[in-house]
Amino acid sequence: STTASGLAVALAQAGSQVILVDADLRRPSIHTIFDLPNTFGLTNLILVEAQAPGPALVASGTPNLSILPSGPVPPNPADLLRSSEMQTLMKAMAEQADYVIYDTPPVAQMVPKRRAHIDNVVVDPAARRQGLIPRRVEDGRGGFRLRVMTAAAAAVAARRGCGLGRARAVV
Repeated sequence: STTASGLAVALAQAGSQVILVDADLRRPSIHTIFDLPNTFGLTNLILVEAQAPGPALVASGTPNLSILPSGPVPPNPADLLRSSEMQTLMKAMAEQADYVIYDTPPVAQMVPKRRAHIDNVVVDPAARRQGLIPRRVEDGRGGFRLRVMTAAAAAVAARRGCGLGRARAVV
């Protein structure tokens, strides 16, 4: 969460329009980092089959950075993240921002379900050192075409105008 937040702020400060999505529906924390309410957010949008994130986006206090809090913790987070409603929201957010950054549960739980909509996976260096990144994500096996990079490398690439791709998701 700290890594995703830092990357989102860096991209926004570089002039990109950024949406930071708290997609860790089991243990949301982005609202705490930015001192925002978490009563309405991603969970609500998915449950009401919203076509766009507009009503749930919250100003972060950093220019160019909007936050989509998780909303209430649901009983079935994995089902919501795999839903067609989530896919619809992901597409809508990609059209609305230069970068959409998802703070997610551990990579092994999220990436296989969303790979068609994700350009890059940004990981905390400690997670890589501890062996928490599935090998199939790092080496591209199983149909994954994802690059794993640290937040620092992603921020440098974005500032240089390369590396992350425009209007696409970063997990």
